[in-house]
Amino acid sequence: MNLNNELLQQSDLYCSSCNNFLNLPIILFEELGNICGRCYTQESRRDVKSIRNKSLENIIRLLEIPCRYKPEGCSTTARYDEMMRHEESCSYRQYMCPSVTSCFWSGSLTNLLQHFEGVHPLAILKSDSLIFEFELDLISSNFQNSQLLVSNSEIFLLQLCMEGDNLWCAVCCIGNEDRTSKYEYLIEEIGSKTSFYFRHDSKKAILSQNFMSMLDKDRAIHIETGPLRFYFNTATMITAKLRILGGEPVTELDESLLSHLECPVCNMYMLPPIHQCLAGHNICCKCRPKIGQCPTCRGRIENTRNYALESVSAKAKYPCINRMFGCYVVMPGSLIEKHELECKLRTYSCLIHNAACTWQGKHSELLHHLKTVHKLGSSYQTKLTYNGTQFYMYSTNYEYLIAYDQVFKIGYKYENNSQTTFWNCRVIGSPNKNKYKFKIIYSNDLGDFMLVKSGLCLPYVADDEFFHHNLAFPQSISSKIGNAVKCEIVKVN
Repeated sequence: MNLNNELLQQSDLYCSSCNNFLNLPIILFEELGNICGRCYTQESRRDVKSIRNKSLENIIRLLEIPCRYKPEGCSTTARYDEMMRHEESCSYRQYMCPSVTSCFWSGSLTNLLQHFEGVHPLAILKSDSLIFEFELDLISSNFQNSQLLVSNSEIFLLQLCMEGDNLWCAVCCIGNEDRTSKYEYLIEEIGSKTSFYFRHDSKKAILSQNFMSMLDKDRAIHIETGPLRFYFNTATMITAKLRILGGEPVTELDESLLSHLECPVCNMYMLPPIHQCLAGHNICCKCRPKIGQCPTCRGRIENTRNYALESVSAKAKYPCINRMFGCYVVMPGSLIEKHELECKLRTYSCLIHNAACTWQGKHSELLHHLKTVHKLGSSYQTKLTYNGTQFYMYSTNYEYLIAYDQVFKIGYKYENNSQTTFWNCRVIGSPNKNKYKFKIIYSNDLGDFMLVKSGLCLPYVADDEFFHHNLAFPQSISSKIGNAVKCEIVKVN
């Protein structure tokens, strides 16, 4: 163990109040010990002798420290100042519910929108563009309100605070610091264009780390509501229009191309293969097997592909499907699918389909769910044994196992034409730096006669490509070995 790791084990580097790693500034209290900056409040401790522990602060700045969200799955380590910047936008960061109601929910950014849709549906404003309309209460002289703004793949938080004749409005960008600096917002209109028009100098969006705190009036748009109440003297509620400026640097050409690549069934952007009906209307490859006629013209759909549109799609840049959860990767269509399969912000449904489980969450949460709810093995190997007479009853089958804190999907399929069974194993999620091999072992009941083949565990892909680069076991050979089949996962050094 190196010196850095030895120091991280020292209890003196952990807060005496919250037991977490010390956050600066560090205050040393008599008979209590070191208190981190997150726990310290001078008001509650002024009756106890204390001193700032600058020497310990200097030591901590030199250490490679773990992210405070390590228990949630983050494995990042960095020097203190760099870690503070990382934690502001860590994808494993836990958020408290920003609603002004007495809601004590907390969770990841992935689940924030789901929480609002289920618990605070009236506090969500949606728009196809970055323009939102919201209601202003002219009767109440004091109130606070928060609403979630959702526009395509972007999520913001709108904070409103009314005190007497003064209204403050702030927009928080739920994302990292680089993203926040690209956004500005302004109140463009109050009432209607024919009655009252208002435009304020734009303000920079506030970083997401602040969206749970009280509204920062110095960084918010200020509106005097006295003139509004005088002008709309009979109205109790008026409509205001908020415009958000800036965003991901996707060119107008890309946006124009993507608008023509939207599937009319699922409203997702289409990637090859792109199918079309006899009239030329397009359908994505995922929706094609689910429908029998064109949703646009009700015409017949055959196996016709739109090769011209597929060629155009190769030139467009696609945003990651997890953009609303904080992933701002933009890639050509030929690369985006691979990224989305490994994206650390991807939302997974439960893999155990036959359990009728409705669980959803991130990759780090998936491991815990499969271990605790479905009791999948967590050892370095898992055995799958099938009876020889039943083994070939199913053309394709998939199983899951956990090894080395990774989730693996094992699949086999039997082809009647070649009388061959094909095996493959792939890593689900973003794999770590290690590589893994899988071994398929056919043996007899005694285990003294076996056939072994091994292959590299490749990154996860969709089922239609799952068996590329597989292991083949001809039935003419495997049936003579035995009917017991075992799969082992081995880490490659």
